[in-house]
Amino acid sequence: MKKVLLLLILLGYFINTIAAQIVIEKITDTVGILRSRPDEPAQFNQGAEAWKKFLQTKLDISTVNDEWNSDSTNRIKYENIHTIKLRFIVCADGSVCNIKVLNKEKVFPGAAKEALRVMRLSPPWIPAKLDGKSVKSFATQSITFYLGNE
Repeated sequence: MKKVLLLLILLGYFINTIAAQIVIEKITDTVGILRSRPDEPAQFNQGAEAWKKFLQTKLDISTVNDEWNSDSTNRIKYENIHTIKLRFIVCADGSVCNIKVLNKEKVFPGAAKEALRVMRLSPPWIPAKLDGKSVKSFATQSITFYLGNE
């Protein structure tokens, strides 16, 4: 009787383990998001300096600053320095999608909107690699705005 009970407990454990693996595989296959660390992370296709130059040329800081200065209550609601934290997906083909502002409650909305606009303009990236294959992966980027007259 003890052997049968032990066998049933072990069988239940293995069935649950197999079911959990199937669910994890289905989630990974359906969503296609990389769940573990890639061998090589995604990177901008022309390197870090080119990415910095891209951001500097595409960000319209004067418009954000004008919007900031148009409402004096902004100085009360927000500080002058705004670091927008973006999370996005670099697809296996290098395209950038699903861009989200992670800290939108803490930053000036105009700055967050501008950071999103520029990320949507991004040229393709070099996708992450896992076992030599291009894979979809999350990436993050912070963009800092210094606003106001100070």
